[in-house]
Amino acid sequence: MTSALALPLCLALASQAPAAMSLVQARTSAAPAVRLAPLVQSRAGLTNGMQLGAAPSLAPTLAAPALAAPAPMAAQAPQTIVPSLSPAAALSVQAMTAPQAAPAQIQTESVRLFDGGAPRSSLPVAAEDEGPAPAPRVRYGRTSEDGWSLASFRSAADASPISYKYRGGSKSQPPMVFVGGLALAESYDSFFETEGQAGSDQYFMWLRGHQPTQFEPTREVYEADARDMARMIVLAAERSGSQSVSLTLHSYGVLVFQRMIQLHQDLEVAQAMRLLKGGRVTLINTTTHYGDSETAAGAQYAQMAKIIRAIVQQLDLMDSYSALLTASIKANPLLTPALLPQIFYLKMQRDMLLSLASKGAVDELRKQLADPWSAQIDHVRRNILRIVEENAATPGWQEAFLRRANATSLLDFTKEDVQRIRDYGIRLEIIHAAKDQLIPWVSAKLAFELFGFKVPKNAPKPGREFRDQSGMFHLKVVDSDHYYPLREPQQLDRDLYH
Repeated sequence: MTSALALPLCLALASQAPAAMSLVQARTSAAPAVRLAPLVQSRAGLTNGMQLGAAPSLAPTLAAPALAAPAPMAAQAPQTIVPSLSPAAALSVQAMTAPQAAPAQIQTESVRLFDGGAPRSSLPVAAEDEGPAPAPRVRYGRTSEDGWSLASFRSAADASPISYKYRGGSKSQPPMVFVGGLALAESYDSFFETEGQAGSDQYFMWLRGHQPTQFEPTREVYEADARDMARMIVLAAERSGSQSVSLTLHSYGVLVFQRMIQLHQDLEVAQAMRLLKGGRVTLINTTTHYGDSETAAGAQYAQMAKIIRAIVQQLDLMDSYSALLTASIKANPLLTPALLPQIFYLKMQRDMLLSLASKGAVDELRKQLADPWSAQIDHVRRNILRIVEENAATPGWQEAFLRRANATSLLDFTKEDVQRIRDYGIRLEIIHAAKDQLIPWVSAKLAFELFGFKVPKNAPKPGREFRDQSGMFHLKVVDSDHYYPLREPQQLDRDLYH
């Protein structure tokens, strides 16, 4: 399926696409072309070039060694820098590339207590794996959050700092790494809070774009996530002094695992996969993508993927154009008065498109989290809603969300990849929620059949269990929805440690 999101969330996300595309096309088609080369920009010309949303096109004279005299901007024919989409193409959304400002310099203290206590000594790990940690962000302000420490490591993909938290637990089981969902990373907060003593050393990683991990310009977000997961597994083994690691993944985290399997030739990924032998790999709310598998759920999926891809191309074109203008200024600073306003408004236009593109998914999340949960954990739901609001206002989260959705729609997971999991001796415990709002049975079934399960055409009742022929993969259906790890913390504890 297209990303870890199934039809309701994806189509909600895609519903904003027509408005977003109209915004770009209306503004770019009305924008005057700029003939780059003027050493002096007239006041009238500069005003004309600074119309909101103007997206100029480069005239051939840009590459000329000598600068031609400026042509009046108003006299230029309107040009569009991005291809227009047909009305039928306006149904989807997914990915992007805008350069963003680098995060402020992070404090040098590498590990802090979540409750604001004194810094703890870092456990011995490879020096390259430990980087400066961002300031801790307390989610709840509850005493149950005590005991977690915050740290970070440098991504193998691009050296971005990736934040994680960890706490010590029982040493009778391998350390466990947790990775959450696409739109919401906090898939396990109620479990962490109600668990009592941890069943093992635990590590939770915030992928880029999910605070406190910042989003830095990353075209291949999905692949970077896979490499970051591998590094977190290796780091957990080093910190805990263990020869094996367990892994618990929810929704998008499952897709990151699939991509990691495909990167098995990377040395650190291969090391991580070896560490997973002997541990427990739990996949919660699972789906996959291969070939044109999105068509199994209907034409809406295929159409959505096309539109998401088209919007990504729009954004990438805007980024490429902005980079070209920036390079032109560096080559000839005298162009700054003419080009800097264009760069500014191009970024403004991009941010508006980005916000519109992710709005539908955020609205759908709000709806799904609107109904109260049990009294014991309802405060978790309310705090998660606050996190959703924070994320929705953050361009880095918006961009990471859309890029991941686009990239996972291009995943081609194969039987050979599944066999590689078996070859490494990795055992899978797979949990499917019968009432999953985002991954219906028709979508989940694609993954289950690929993993070798013989499952029925129609969704089985909760309580059914299946095993593949090798006996290495186990699937069970539970009576819950997409938020199973949050809604059922006691049951999750039994799933993971008993």
